[in-house]
Amino acid sequence: MTQVKDIIDSCDTGLAHGLSIQLIAKLNRMVSSPVLVEVKHALIDTGSSAVNPYLQPLAAEALTRAVIKRGEKLTINSCLRTTVQQHIIRRQFEKGLCGITAAALPGRSNHERGAAIDIVNPDDWQLHLEIFGWRRLGLGDPPHFDFWDCRKDIASLQISAFQMLWSEHNPHDILAIDGVYGSITASKIDISPIDGW
Repeated sequence: MTQVKDIIDSCDTGLAHGLSIQLIAKLNRMVSSPVLVEVKHALIDTGSSAVNPYLQPLAAEALTRAVIKRGEKLTINSCLRTTVQQHIIRRQFEKGLCGITAAALPGRSNHERGAAIDIVNPDDWQLHLEIFGWRRLGLGDPPHFDFWDCRKDIASLQISAFQMLWSEHNPHDILAIDGVYGSITASKIDISPIDGW
C-alpha cells in the first residue's frame, strides 16, 4: 500500500487523488448543505488529476460567469487543494523539492478554502476575473487568484474531516477532532493510503 510519505518526492499531488476525493466527500457530509460544488463548464479545463475541480458555491458561480462573459477557454492548474495535497506541497517546500518557493501550512491556504485558483495565461484573464470578484495575488505568485466573497473558512473543516476519516479507519489510533494541523495529524497524513480507505 502506497502511503502519502512515499510520493512526496514525485512532485505530483494527483497521486493522492483517491484520498483527496474521499476527503472532499467526507467534508460535504459533515455539513447541512455542501460547502463545495464542482466547477463544470465547457470552457473550463481542469483536466489534470492533480486538480480537484471544486470551489465554494459563490466562487464557482463567479468563475463560470467570467468565463461565459469572455467566451474563451480557461485552463486551471490548481483549484481546491485538500488538506492532504497541501500537506504534500508543504513537505515538498520544506525539502526544497519541485521548485516550490512558498507553501502555507495546511489550514492556512485559500486553495483549501475552495476560494482560489491558479490559471494559465493570468495576464489575459485578470480583468475578466476581477469584474466578477476575483483578485490576483501579484508578483509573488502570478497565476494565483483569490475570490474574496467566500463566507466559510472550510480549511479547518477539511482538517477535521481528515481526522474523522483517520479515526474511522484506525479505531485503535483515534485522533482528536479539533481541526488543527499539528505534528500528530501531520504524521497520520504521512502514513495514510494515497488511494484512500
